[in-house]
Amino acid sequence: MKYYFKHKIENLLSVKSIITIEYLDLPGGFEYPSESHNFWEMVYADKGAIDYYVEETPTRLSEGELMFLSPNRTHRFLADSNNAPSIFVLCFDLNSELMSFFDGYKINLGKREKPYIENIINETRGTFKLPFKDKLEVLDDPNLGGQQMIRINLEMLLITLLRAEDKREEQVEFIKNDGFASTISDKISDYLKSRVHTQIYIDEICRMTGYSKSYVSQVFRQTTGESVISYFNRLKIKEAKRLIRENRLTMSEISDALSYNDPRYFSLMFKKITGKTPTEYKNSINKT
Repeated sequence: MKYYFKHKIENLLSVKSIITIEYLDLPGGFEYPSESHNFWEMVYADKGAIDYYVEETPTRLSEGELMFLSPNRTHRFLADSNNAPSIFVLCFDLNSELMSFFDGYKINLGKREKPYIENIINETRGTFKLPFKDKLEVLDDPNLGGQQMIRINLEMLLITLLRAEDKREEQVEFIKNDGFASTISDKISDYLKSRVHTQIYIDEICRMTGYSKSYVSQVFRQTTGESVISYFNRLKIKEAKRLIRENRLTMSEISDALSYNDPRYFSLMFKKITGKTPTEYKNSINKT
């Protein structure tokens, strides 16, 4: 008699739950306020373009581009004033070390990846009541297996993107060269220092270095121990401290000088990095 053995299927990535899912037709110039939450967010620009701000650092999300944001990152978005964009936003729970790759990851979807997004959007329309209010509600007559199809297509999209990155790393072996990585990282660092009084787009850094978003992020974190955005924010606050010590500008003027759109956000970022508000920092200088 032949014996058969069951093989337990390994799950590389497993989506635990979906928190929000919506397709938004936005008016030109629409601005979504800043927020942060303890789950992943995926934003896809189906039509038109938006500026997606993460910790007040903007990234241009053009038609056909997809971006992921890790939990607990302050973010907001501004719709292009020249057109009325349509975007798809999906927030989900997924715990895996592999997800660190997707923090701030942006990609222009190709023929291989785009069908997954199209499937998710179509299944969403046939499964949930849109727009949702406080929580997702299933339609009275939803697609058979619609919720599972959304999860499966999302997991397939994530795995497909991870596979593509593995192939790129195999093809470009010099990425692992520490000396080369340091040179690229130094170039990025110098660029950020020269732009400390402005806002930056990650796309600008990619054009400046000639490398992809994923490679730039990987190399910079590898050599500095932090993300491009985190490093840039620290540079801004370091410059803010210098301007406060000079005592020539008001806090509002310093916020403007460093291209923060909201003085309140500037104050929050200052305290997050230094442990003090700008005013507390100024007072501590005056006491010394």
